[in-house]
Amino acid sequence: MATSALLQALTTTLTTSLNPVVGDAIHPTSTDLLTSLTTTTLPPALPPGGGRPPPPDFLLHTQFVVDRVLIPLVVTFGIVGNFLSLVVLTRKEMASPTNSFLTALAISDISLLLLQVPMFFGLNPSVASTDSFKLFVRYYTVIM
Repeated sequence: MATSALLQALTTTLTTSLNPVVGDAIHPTSTDLLTSLTTTTLPPALPPGGGRPPPPDFLLHTQFVVDRVLIPLVVTFGIVGNFLSLVVLTRKEMASPTNSFLTALAISDISLLLLQVPMFFGLNPSVASTDSFKLFVRYYTVIM
């Protein structure tokens, strides 16, 4: 008899846990869904015309500093520094296998930095808007 009472208690526990009550977190009712849909926050509206909102000022300032100040400075110092390395490494007294590799590295670095120079003209809006520059960039990108 104790076994049948235990079996009945176990059966009722299992059936109530397997049949959840409608309206709980797992099975919400339609009113729960309607309430959650009406209380959700909507994303901010797009500006008139459907475009993206303008970027923040700090992003524009950072982009200006990096694109028009830092990158040209790094490229300029890189070309000058590698050119000076070439002057030193190609002397007759500096002839060695290691210096030959360093010379080749300086030449390849100079050529890579020189490939970046025409792209600086694209930062100027009056130059970048011309059709000839757009055509140049199209072919230059393929060659690069």
